[in-house]
Amino acid sequence: MFKNKLLLLLAGACLGLPLEATTILNTYPDGPSAYTNGFVLEAQTFTVPADTVLSSFQFQMFSAQFQTVQLEIFQWNASGPVGTSLFTSAAMARINATQDFLVSNINLSLTQGALYGAVIDTLGYYSFNAAFNTNQNSYTGGNMWLLDYGASTWNTYTTDNLLFQATFVATPNSPAPEPGAFLLMGAGLTTLALLRRRRSGLYS
Repeated sequence: MFKNKLLLLLAGACLGLPLEATTILNTYPDGPSAYTNGFVLEAQTFTVPADTVLSSFQFQMFSAQFQTVQLEIFQWNASGPVGTSLFTSAAMARINATQDFLVSNINLSLTQGALYGAVIDTLGYYSFNAAFNTNQNSYTGGNMWLLDYGASTWNTYTTDNLLFQATFVATPNSPAPEPGAFLLMGAGLTTLALLRRRRSGLYS
């Protein structure tokens, strides 16, 4: 049994399979209580966990056909965003139905324990927008912030969260494999084949 586990670990390492821990911040179980209305920017602050690389961020928007939205990540303080955007997604099209937006491959290294904000930029549209919940059953490491149309000062809502799911991993994604990586991949496949043969021998 020990040898089989060792072989599986070896195969995973050779094939580049993820062996690291993942942390997920998720307020979806609380469900949407309502949708923001009259704001051009909505944000959710979060405290970076032990796994410090933000891998993906998901949020929900009200229907708004022919409109677009994008996600930005900022450092955050008691007044709002600090400095320039650390990450900006491509503009994403909204449809005439409530929809979830998943921004993946963010791959942004952050500082453990520091406060950041995920800003939902509706690019000038200020009717019904982001889903939020009026409780913090699922997450208390941050909260919802809103910016009114035509305003310059953010408003903080300390007992509310946007509906979001943020996934963190321990290390950034690896770049595209170099030629030498294919040798490791071959070794991993060979190890899996040996393990499969060993198991089939046990049940023959």
